[in-house]
Amino acid sequence: MMKRSTLFAIGLIVEFLAPLAIAQRGPAPPPPQLTPEQKSQYQSKIDELDAIVKDLQARKVNEDLVADVEIYAKAGKWLLEFPQGFGNPQGIATYVGVLDQGLARGRQLQKGQSPWVMEKGRKVLGYYSALDGSVQPMGVTIPDSYDAGKPDRLYVWLHGRNNGLTEASFINGFRNPPQFPSTAYTADAGQLTLDCYGRGNNANHQAGEVDIFESIAAMQRRFKIDNDRIILRGFSLGGAAAWHIALQYPDRWAAAEIGAGTYPGRLMYAATPFPAYQQGPLHIYENIIDWALNATNLPLAGHDGDNDNQVATVGAGRGAAPAQNRGQL
Repeated sequence: MMKRSTLFAIGLIVEFLAPLAIAQRGPAPPPPQLTPEQKSQYQSKIDELDAIVKDLQARKVNEDLVADVEIYAKAGKWLLEFPQGFGNPQGIATYVGVLDQGLARGRQLQKGQSPWVMEKGRKVLGYYSALDGSVQPMGVTIPDSYDAGKPDRLYVWLHGRNNGLTEASFINGFRNPPQFPSTAYTADAGQLTLDCYGRGNNANHQAGEVDIFESIAAMQRRFKIDNDRIILRGFSLGGAAAWHIALQYPDRWAAAEIGAGTYPGRLMYAATPFPAYQQGPLHIYENIIDWALNATNLPLAGHDGDNDNQVATVGAGRGAAPAQNRGQL
């Protein structure tokens, strides 16, 4: 039953021997400079958010709801510490709105209200990571058809590379979603969708891998999830992540769909000698050929563009495999 998708998965992985293209880049532009007034405005809002969080924690408010507020304070702090995250002077004004949204949530929660949780559409929620205790954001989409009394399928989306990605930009992207189709967002087929932040641009390695499973657990605490219909999806850098996540944890997914994702492993780390303690982890994460047989019982579709120069130009490593029983997932 799975033979076509299994053979395709193995063939496609074997073809993904070319390393990711590394573009030639010049020096990064200097970060935008905040005026003393702008710094004071940011710090004032961050301080107010911190005070709200401390008050909520002292009252023993549900920690997932507190995390929904604290993600904004953390995003603001990181912008002040690393101002290159503003991107450009326009970002300074834009991200004030992010802090204002966090303050609005915090004030509502102090009154015992959390209406944002069950509001339909796109939003950012938070959770505390058991890995390091940090608060982490996660993107959530609730379709109009969602019924909290019935288990629903969940799509887990791994994002592509974005050189301007920060926690503030991630939050703002859900606050102001684009008005045009984009591969950065999954199509609405009536499913719950989880967008993993993954600690930034790291192809969901190490802490970014933990982020996937911790954010799924956070979704399971908050929403009615059909655990037999959790589907993994990723594109570009998220596609590279989805290869190793799908193949190393095949029992966690009803199916996987991977777009434009290669992996740098064999050629990249084979070209440079590494000590054993580095070679081992690199082999686990990057040499996914060793894990290919785990696709045997996993409906899997992989695709890339004809002109994608990150994919080997010989062989049959292009196209898409049919996901088995697609209409039932």
